Amino acid sequence: MKHRTKVFRLFLAASPALAAVLFWNATAAATTEMAQKEKKECTFCHTGKGLYSLNNTGKYYKEHKKLPPQTKKK
Repeated sequence: MKHRTKVFRLFLAASPALAAVLFWNATAAATTEMAQKEKKECTFCHTGKGLYSLNNTGKYYKEHKKLPPQTKKK
């Protein structure tokens, strides 16, 4: 009976970590889909310092769900 209790406690302790890994993978897949949809590299919206580190273009895309309007050089 003690073995089952240890296994159950281990399962309970590992559950939050497992849920975090599953959630992390789902968010990463969405980023790849966005890059393919917009035909841009990941660094177009991200600074490269981590998944959630967005530059100004990335912040605009997150808020408006589209790329910012292009400004013409005069």
